[in-house]
This record gives sequence, C-alpha cells and structure tokens, in this order.
Amino acid sequence: MGFFYYCSLESKQTYISKGSKALWKLIFPAICFTLAIYIAFTSYTNYVPSELTSASGAIIVACSLILPLVVLGIVFSMVKDFHFDFKNKRYKIVKRVGPLTYGKWRKFETLNYLSVFENLDGLYDLKLWYNENKHYSIDIFKRKQDAIEVGKDLAQHLSIDFYTPNTDYVYQNEETEPIEIPEDERTIDAHISEGKRPFWQILIAALFYIGALVSLYFFYETFSLEVSNKKIVAYFDIFELTIILFMAGISFSVVKDYQFDFKNNQYKIIHRVGPIKVGQWRTLKSLDYISVFKKNESKYLVNLWYNKNKHFNLSAQNKADTAIFMGKELAKKLKIELYDATDPHNPKWVDNLKT
Repeated sequence: MGFFYYCSLESKQTYISKGSKALWKLIFPAICFTLAIYIAFTSYTNYVPSELTSASGAIIVACSLILPLVVLGIVFSMVKDFHFDFKNKRYKIVKRVGPLTYGKWRKFETLNYLSVFENLDGLYDLKLWYNENKHYSIDIFKRKQDAIEVGKDLAQHLSIDFYTPNTDYVYQNEETEPIEIPEDERTIDAHISEGKRPFWQILIAALFYIGALVSLYFFYETFSLEVSNKKIVAYFDIFELTIILFMAGISFSVVKDYQFDFKNNQYKIIHRVGPIKVGQWRTLKSLDYISVFKKNESKYLVNLWYNKNKHFNLSAQNKADTAIFMGKELAKKLKIELYDATDPHNPKWVDNLKT
C-alpha cells in the first residue's frame, strides 16, 4: 500500500506524496541501473577496434542492452506526487526517480470526488475525479479496507466526496478444480478482451525484445568452452541478462482475454502475447450482479460481478441510457440484479427489471 502524508503549503494548497518506495521494491531497479552502468563501462574500457567490429556497431550493441535496462529501472523506481493549488485552480503530477523530478502545472475547473473500484486484476484502484469527466489513479491497493481508509483521509484533506461500490467484500477460499468439459459441450457465453496495449508500452516491449535478441546473438557468437572459467561465468551472465530482458518484454506486451461458460459455471482468463495464448478454465462460484459505472462523460462501463469480489467488463457505451438498457437485458437474462452507478453521487439498485 502506498504511504501518504499531507502538507499544507498555504491555506489553499495541498501537497500529497506517496513517500518513498519500499526497500525491497528498489532492489530490482538498482540491479537494472547497475547492469546498465557495468555494460557501458566494460564496453568503453574493453573495446578493441577490429575488422569485424566498428565503433558505431559497438555503440549500437551497447545501447541496445543499456536502454532497456535504464527504462526498466525508471519504470520500477518511479514515484508520483500530487500538488494542488486551489487558489489558482491548478494541479501538478510530479514524477520522481531518486533526486530527479519532472512535472508541470495544469489547469482544473473542479475537484469532484474520490472513488474506489476493483479492477480486473482483483486490486482496488483509488481514483481522483476532476473537471466532471476526467480522473487519475492515485494508488492501487491489495485490500479494499486499505483503499477505503486512505480514500476517506484524502477526501477530508481535499474537502470532496468519497464513494465506494455498495457491496460487501468477501475473501474467497482456494478455488476447486473445475470439471473437465469436452469441447463439443462447451459454450462461450461471453468473450471479453482487453484489446491492444498502448503504443508506448508496445514500444518499450519492442526495445526489451530487441535487447534480448542482441544479447542472445552475442552469447551465441562468442560462447566457447575452450576458454577460462572466468569467461564461461561471464557468458552465462549474458545469458541471464537475455532472460531478464525477455521477461521484461513479456510484462509490457501481455494482454488478458476473459471467457465465460455460464452453462457449466466456468470461466477462463487467457494471457496472450501475439499469437501465443495460455489459460485454463476455473470454477465460477456465483454470478452476483450487473453494474453500470460512469467512467467519464462519454463512456459508461457494463460490468458483470462474480465470485463475490470479482468483476468483468462486458461492454463500454457512449450513452447512459444505452448502457442501462444493456445492463437490464443482461441482468434479466442471467436472473441477477442491476446496480446503477451512472450517477456516482446517487448510485442505486434498479427495480422492475421485468419491464
């Protein structure tokens, strides 16, 4: 859980910081930065011109290994702070990596409210809504109660409302092994995909994959058993670096698909990287209710809640009436309730679903 503290800079200014990263969370980025410095240093000190290598070629190879490590270190060590200047109606999101900071002031019309909502990974996202239809994720929590406590405290400091979904949180026991269903008896009643990764994430993944391929090629071209033990150890360090870069590429390119088989009370989460798909069917203990949630002025999400504390996005609509109509039809078909949160200030259960 992120740690917050509040500091009144003036009577109408507030500064919110998530503090520092936990020490164990800094180990991995520290390794990435250390490897990047080590590769740069050894490339500079050990480079010997030859007919097979040129200075520009050596720089390209070194950068293809260094750049992904630097990017990975920055991503895993970055901390965000939030500055609010209520007098001048502006805010600033400051991104910190050690002593280095970056951020610029932006205008806002109003701060509306805070909300906690469970995302598709089962984590609780604390969001700040502003300018009526925009929001920003303040922090993500593993436990709902932690998110609620921080949200209430933060709402008091910002003098705005705080909302949570009207449902009890239930911890689940270990899931039982689902009954194996033959493919000819399988029904796919709902298939939802996260779609594609943002372009910047695809770009980062491509850099990691390129770095992994360059590292693997270098390992293949230089590896030989007829060398000293010290060099053999260095070869396997390169191979280990290849694996790290490859796994980092996967983390930035994997996409999740969700399939539901209501007839057999099962669901499957598919992890997809390009044409490669991995997933297995799990037991669907209960279908709880349909919710319609206002994400912004032009998007309303229709979610299916299942197994007491999990949900799945079924559709995104541009109009509240269309989303409510779809929610009603799904709720009637599945014989479950509909929760209308299109107005976050007045969420309610919908009656008369038969009409």
